Amino acid sequence: LLAKKGQYQLTLKNRKGFVKLALLTGSSLVPVFSFGENDIYDLISPSTRTQRIQKRMQALLGFTFPLFNGRGVWNYDFGMLPRRSA
Repeated sequence: LLAKKGQYQLTLKNRKGFVKLALLTGSSLVPVFSFGENDIYDLISPSTRTQRIQKRMQALLGFTFPLFNGRGVWNYDFGMLPRRSA
């Protein structure tokens, strides 16, 4: 929800349960970090109202949908495709 262009915020401190589960079940873990996903979409800047709605949805459902704007197939102003980088 707080993604910004050119910035990466990585949260690992409170996310160790999947490692314990993988060790218990014998599953393999592949460490992956993706670069550039914050730069290909324009995120709709959260006002206090939209942020409050997203936080409430996250508390109720356990997840929320990010609000973003990309480009379309024939229309470059609005859509869900990633924007081209220059």
